[in-house]
Amino acid sequence: MAGIASDLAHLAKPETSLALAVQHDGRTLQTPWRLCHLFRVALSCRGCDLARRHDAMTNYARRLTASKFWKVLVPDLGLDLKNVLKAARLPSTLFDNPHAALTLEEYFRLWNTLAALAGGDELPLRVGAVLSAEGFDPPIFSTLCSPDLNTAMRRLQQYWQVLEPRVMTVDIGRTRTRATLEWQGQTTSVPWIPAMSELVIFTKLVRWGTRVEVRPISIGVPTLPTNLEPYERFFGCKPRQTRDYTIAFSVHDATRPFVTRDDAMWRFLEAAFKDRQRSLATGSDHARRVRSVLRESLVSGEAGIEAVARQLHVSPRSLQRSLQQEGASYRSILQQVRYDLARHQLSHTSAPIARIATRLGFRDSDTFGRWFAQSAGITPSEWRATQARRHPAAARSTMTDS
Repeated sequence: MAGIASDLAHLAKPETSLALAVQHDGRTLQTPWRLCHLFRVALSCRGCDLARRHDAMTNYARRLTASKFWKVLVPDLGLDLKNVLKAARLPSTLFDNPHAALTLEEYFRLWNTLAALAGGDELPLRVGAVLSAEGFDPPIFSTLCSPDLNTAMRRLQQYWQVLEPRVMTVDIGRTRTRATLEWQGQTTSVPWIPAMSELVIFTKLVRWGTRVEVRPISIGVPTLPTNLEPYERFFGCKPRQTRDYTIAFSVHDATRPFVTRDDAMWRFLEAAFKDRQRSLATGSDHARRVRSVLRESLVSGEAGIEAVARQLHVSPRSLQRSLQQEGASYRSILQQVRYDLARHQLSHTSAPIARIATRLGFRDSDTFGRWFAQSAGITPSEWRATQARRHPAAARSTMTDS
């Protein structure tokens, strides 16, 4: 474990050159506390996501999580996270919750908002330039623990296949290894900014793993950037227009040893992934159950943890402890469910705002209005008017309230 531990701790320092190669001499070294902390945070962010996906194979697996990634990346791009989330029409406190999940539409919207605010068509290259170990999640750790690129791709393919709407199809041939990226459930074309960012990040990880300026032999994208030159410089090959998002490496580079290989760390990660998958299969997911209860109880004015705990037949203290083990908190879940219900009520009913506020547990409409504006960036009235303009037919058909 010492190999990748010392290496990633080194990477976590912005001033450190990425050209350092880690020597493996069989000795047992003390894992730096900084990496232990980063690793625990990463596991809590991603692990709780794995644990709560009782319906991951069908529904919730259509969401993406990576709170730590966004909380590190956005400030590193010189932007304020809360302002970016507001601009993307997402709750400004979204990533206060370590297991916050994004739908594909929200995920793409967040990337496109970043592009509008920082870098435009060259945002993927800026992401590659500021990428740091502090934003890594366990799947990324697993790629760097791998013996080589082929193994890293297979591990990522296996993880995404079960737990992500992202899909990586890996084709290992005699002369090259090619990966094709897709997004399950996406019926329209995938925006090229997030897709190209994925290709840039993956290339950067390969270079970190090998400590060699590995160059893909081909990059394929359905939509080419306006200015190809900086991408050609980064990849070392000219992106070409193809039907799918693809990246290919020569057989020599695909089997080039990773100096970050760490079998002990991989065994630890693999065991953690399997434990979370077993939890998923048995449905032992307290965060999901709390959300389910809150969706029903909020409209009747029951928002306290005591009431929810009674319905789940546990004590409030036991419930808090279980949520904490999943990397969640009652307050963060309550805030997210409230926000989801508030948007639904404002968009699909004609209920007075004061009544919606009462239903969601606020003492008055002013308090509700301030809270909603902090999350959405606009007032409840403005939200309702915006939705009515965007979907006039739906607004006319739903402007009644029971």
